[in-house]
Amino acid sequence: MFGFRPFDYFLPIFLYLHMTQSSYIILGAGASGLLLAYRMSLDSYFDNKSILIIDQVKDKGNDKTWCYWEEGDGEWDEFLTKKWPKVLFGSEDFTETLDISPYSYKMIRSEKFYHKLWRSIELKSNITFVEDSVKTYEEIDNRVKVVTNKSTYFGLKLLNSIPDKTVYETQQKYPVLQQHFVGWFVKTKTDCFDDSIATFMDFNIPQNGNTRFMYVLPIDKNIALFEYTLFSKDLLEHSEYEEAIKDYLKEKKITDYEILEKENGAIPMTSFKFEELNSNSILNIGTAGGWTKASTGYTFYNTSKKTKDLVSFFKERR
Repeated sequence: MFGFRPFDYFLPIFLYLHMTQSSYIILGAGASGLLLAYRMSLDSYFDNKSILIIDQVKDKGNDKTWCYWEEGDGEWDEFLTKKWPKVLFGSEDFTETLDISPYSYKMIRSEKFYHKLWRSIELKSNITFVEDSVKTYEEIDNRVKVVTNKSTYFGLKLLNSIPDKTVYETQQKYPVLQQHFVGWFVKTKTDCFDDSIATFMDFNIPQNGNTRFMYVLPIDKNIALFEYTLFSKDLLEHSEYEEAIKDYLKEKKITDYEILEKENGAIPMTSFKFEELNSNSILNIGTAGGWTKASTGYTFYNTSKKTKDLVSFFKERR
């Protein structure tokens, strides 16, 4: 009755080794994860590869506003909310409006962009999305194991876009600043804005011991994004950002307005070597992979380029 039964001993090992696994698991369906899946969906090389995307929310709506510089026409121009041929830089000692042609400063709101990418991804039967929260992941015997709230998944390669703040915030070698902000999309009753000019940085506000500026992006003559932005180690109380926006609007004599939307965020800016977190089976992408430019916080344009490079890399390493 209590003798050794080989079947009972080897069955769990057999199941582990032969459990269905994905060729690629993508953690996070934000800009980097979704852009990578989109580029894979367009390339026939990946048609016989199983791709799993995991995120706790699929429909993220307008959760992000991305801006970037680009010369001439670009890949994502159909999704532009606005582009500006001129930018204004303002400070106590120097204020000027600059013509940046042949470049322009471009803005994309995320909802329309996400929908386009999902339409292409969902045409592919080899790409699956799971709405779930990731608890842990690890590399085991040249493959990866991902544990979520609802299940456990195995794959050959893991592309992780979920940053682990403790990794870079607890080290001392590379300083970490936050680019943190609160923005209001404001609509005025009368035409108040020159929508050919983006106020890129206006430092004519109290600095209070930090680097602080107002960022104004007019979408048309009576709608604009006002964003109060700081570079510092610590964040503020939310009310402090909003009071600063109110003061700036008052200074510009904009008093009759409604707030259409609000946004906020904090972007880590550091020279930390994120590539050292990669392994044979795990590759970090997006902000988690160091794709955020340490000097400015810009990520979208880097992500667009690097997801192309990553697809080429996978095909070369086959």
